[in-house]
Amino acid sequence: MAPPLYLLLLQLLATLSLSSAQTESPTGTQIGLGFSLSTTQIGHNKSFWLSPSGSFSFFFYPLSDPQNFIVGIWMPKTPEKTLVWSANRDSPPLSNGSSIILASNGVLLLRNSEAQEKPISDNPEPASSAALLDNGNLVLHNSQSMTIWQSFDSPTDTILSGQVLLPG
Repeated sequence: MAPPLYLLLLQLLATLSLSSAQTESPTGTQIGLGFSLSTTQIGHNKSFWLSPSGSFSFFFYPLSDPQNFIVGIWMPKTPEKTLVWSANRDSPPLSNGSSIILASNGVLLLRNSEAQEKPISDNPEPASSAALLDNGNLVLHNSQSMTIWQSFDSPTDTILSGQVLLPG
């Protein structure tokens, strides 16, 4: 027996919704390979990645000198705009013209203004997507949607709810 027409239409709508979500801004969605952010995009809609609720944002955090940045996760809805995690925190600040890329080889990279690249993540296998979760955890997923790297494993100054400190 053939499925009712309304079930076919429902399946078509679900498929279209998923495909359009992948091409829009990564607010609350999976971030695909090739997606990038740049300091030159600051102030535009695609200058940050938001968690689904908008409680956390992953982007270039400006320092006191507006030409210097660090990459991190912050809480844009708090009055203090608290920075909760930063990538490569022991490295010098990044200058204008730097970018973050989820490269086609599955590595999350920082590219400075001189085009020098440094991985943010040390994932054991190539990532196929990334996401910023509502708990503030930036995760990389493999092709089976398994988490292969997460910012929670590299804590900086703030411990968030649900974060577990590993020994060492």
